[in-house]
Amino acid sequence: MKRLKDSVYNALSDQVKNLQLIPVTAVKLLQLTANEDSDFHDLSKIIETEPALTTQILKTVNSPLFNFPYPIHSIQRAVSMLGFSNIRSTAIKLLFYNKLIAKPTGQSFDLLYFWQHSLFVATLGREIAVKLNHPDPDLLYTSGLLHDIGKLVLESHGKLSYSEFISANTNIAPSTLQNELIFFGVNHEQIGHIICHDLELPEVITSVVANHYAEPNNYFEFKLENAIITFANYLAGIHGLGSFYQEKPPVLPNIVSKTIDIKNIDIDSLFTHVDKEMQETSKFYGIQFPTLNQLRIQLIQCSIKSNQSSSQSSQSILQAKPKQSNLLSTLTIPHQSLDPELIIPQTLHAIYNSFHFDRVFMLSMFSKNRSLYPKFCYPPNNSTNHLDQSLEINIDTLTGDLLTCLRTRHPAIITNKNFKNRSLLNQIGVNEFIAIPILRNKRLYAVLYIDNKFSRHPLKVEILSQIVPIAKELGSALFNARCFELEKNRAEIDSLTGLSNKRMINDFLEVLFSDKKRNLSRIGIGFLDIDYFKKLNDECGHHSGDEALVLVADILRSLTREGDFVGRYGGEEFVFVLADCDVIEAHQYAERIRAEIETKGIEFQHKFNNNKLTASIGIVMYQPQFKNHTQLIAKADKAMYQAKNSGRNNVVSLPSKKQTQNKIVSIKRS
Repeated sequence: MKRLKDSVYNALSDQVKNLQLIPVTAVKLLQLTANEDSDFHDLSKIIETEPALTTQILKTVNSPLFNFPYPIHSIQRAVSMLGFSNIRSTAIKLLFYNKLIAKPTGQSFDLLYFWQHSLFVATLGREIAVKLNHPDPDLLYTSGLLHDIGKLVLESHGKLSYSEFISANTNIAPSTLQNELIFFGVNHEQIGHIICHDLELPEVITSVVANHYAEPNNYFEFKLENAIITFANYLAGIHGLGSFYQEKPPVLPNIVSKTIDIKNIDIDSLFTHVDKEMQETSKFYGIQFPTLNQLRIQLIQCSIKSNQSSSQSSQSILQAKPKQSNLLSTLTIPHQSLDPELIIPQTLHAIYNSFHFDRVFMLSMFSKNRSLYPKFCYPPNNSTNHLDQSLEINIDTLTGDLLTCLRTRHPAIITNKNFKNRSLLNQIGVNEFIAIPILRNKRLYAVLYIDNKFSRHPLKVEILSQIVPIAKELGSALFNARCFELEKNRAEIDSLTGLSNKRMINDFLEVLFSDKKRNLSRIGIGFLDIDYFKKLNDECGHHSGDEALVLVADILRSLTREGDFVGRYGGEEFVFVLADCDVIEAHQYAERIRAEIETKGIEFQHKFNNNKLTASIGIVMYQPQFKNHTQLIAKADKAMYQAKNSGRNNVVSLPSKKQTQNKIVSIKRS
């Protein structure tokens, strides 16, 4: 330790021993971790010595992130509400950011980029710890936050700064530690180790700081904690979010696979949670952190550069090798839209242009008859490339390499060397083809089919390594498109009834009113309100109230004609728009709805504690004096209240109910 300490301080400036490298308050907070007798009072007392920190903690506690029902004005109350670990992590994060990170810098070592990396590793570390049932996940968060503190110390207090190291090593390999030893005489792990040791920080934090690249040669009792942060650091690196930009992706250290059963960690949910927390942190600090999609693009760029350099000597691929710019463009094509009808054809087109295959197809899964069928192709509109029966493949009768490809989710070149493939190849009329499974959220969504049916150029296995990343990006883009569709539906659809919500009702009417070619004179609006709904809710409970809302929604849906529109306006109110009717027809339609609700209410009266289920409905037809759709809704609302005032379980139309009924009677008599 003495020799290591001498080497470390020899790499730092002479005055460093007299400087506080880590904020004093942060050190005291970290030391509390190792003291079993510490309590909330001790933590509160330390925080209160730092006025800026006190302000930030109270601001954080009272933010929408925690959404407490009343304001919290004291640190002790904040500590008791959020808990020791939560406050400790928040305080340390704020101290480090305010005192060490939030400085403008034009150097190669970008402090904000470093801060993003530290937060990403910290958040990943905590979530991995949660999934592994670690007793103190927040301690892993703090360890992740500090794991690269040695780099920060070198940047701030090194005789040679970390920025100078980066500038001198423009193409740093994954063996960064070895390059640091050559440049500084020590590496950042050793710097961090000595700093943490001298400041008497908790041993688990010191261990992680000293050993987050490889298996520890000390602090063996913290092997799990080291493996967690090492894994988090690796995951950050392969997403292109290291502590500084590196072209080559990192290598997974052995300690991770030896210590952690990675198969038991749901990476998808892990990154979903981390992405959400990083965006919340981004808002708090006012820093634009990369989203998962942006990180994915960085990962692609690193992978492509690595793959291209490793395959530079390979001359066996007959297809013209695409330029890097073209390949990166192809990889990013899937993320240029959220519409699958655009994503898929554009991606097939890009693959065709980049690799010069004869045909590129998307074979979609058709679950009802268990088959693959060609849904998209490139080139399009070519009689020889028509989406014919030959590419419709029944999965149940499938044998050979394509069946293995579908089961294992691994890409393959299907050739006639395997006799089990020959029947399928004869069906398609080719000697070989490429099959790459496209996964959407880990599930088989489709198969990317590629062949050289006309040129007969052989397909080399080496080409798979360049196409597979594109297929992965396409699967990710399709998953994002599906998520967007679901989020859009949530924004437009009432979650309880499944009807359109108020926003969609207004949007529909706004479009209707803006259509100058539309004859608005036959547009009618109905405003429906469930009678005595508050009483039903109070006496029977909200569950019965929800059942009543769903029942009314189902009736409206079942009686809606094609071209009409129905939605839940809010609470117990519903709106329906009749696209082509007169006032008599609108009144008749509303009367059918009212009668059906009354009938169903009697049928299910036992569910509503013998309360009757009825509705009052107001009808209004479009008139030229209505300048916008809100006036039309307001008039229908007024008609509904007239129905309420005239005894409920009633329909009132404007013009008046009496005039409407007289017209209806005259129609019946005639």
